[in-house]
Amino acid sequence: MIVGISASATRASRSALAHEADSANIKQQAAADSQKINEGSVVDEVIWVVGDEAILKSDVEVTRLQAEAEGIKYTGDPDCSIPEQIAVQKLFLHQAAIDSIEVSESEVMNGIDEQINSWVSMIGSREKLEEYRKQSITQMRQQMHDDFKNQQLIQKMKQELVRISRCLQLRYVNTLRIYLPTVSLLFLQR
Repeated sequence: MIVGISASATRASRSALAHEADSANIKQQAAADSQKINEGSVVDEVIWVVGDEAILKSDVEVTRLQAEAEGIKYTGDPDCSIPEQIAVQKLFLHQAAIDSIEVSESEVMNGIDEQINSWVSMIGSREKLEEYRKQSITQMRQQMHDDFKNQQLIQKMKQELVRISRCLQLRYVNTLRIYLPTVSLLFLQR
């Protein structure tokens, strides 16, 4: 039976909770800033297009700000590496859509509930969590839904890439037979 949690696990959990709170604050700040935009100014910019999805400059900026809040340092230029990361994620999502890979709503809701319950256990109560995040539990669920669903789709797509069909296995074995010597069964029984 586990009695306590290590200090590093507690710090990691607090870091994840702080990341979510920072993410919510960044999105709220971006919404407030968007109301202050003057006419004639550029609102957003499309950097890349992956499948049917656009990668916006604002997406890159939000990701960069979240990384700064978490203390993540990028090797090289973040304006190159962040769009590349987002593009890879969108490629997985696009391929998942092509391959008809789906995530059930119950899987998404169970994952969100697990995350919220872990935050509640760290902070102490749902009320303290709502106060810390400045959102109701319902708002947190709504905010996390799409991101969590996308993460699950990406994970399933990665698992699909590893799976090899029986047909491919047989084809591989049959190509090896050309190079392997024939061994008599009588010889093996002795």
